[in-house]
Amino acid sequence: MTYKQIKWLILLIPTLTSAAWEYVRHEYLLPYISMEVGNLLSL
Repeated sequence: MTYKQIKWLILLIPTLTSAAWEYVRHEYLLPYISMEVGNLLSL
């Protein structure tokens, strides 16, 4: 794996993981957990 690929993965993986978590939290978990608890879980 080249340095350029590693650099892009370091940028993309946390971004996509965070986006996926926020989507799941707002679409499916909001009736079950409050926004405050969701924010604490995101830390």
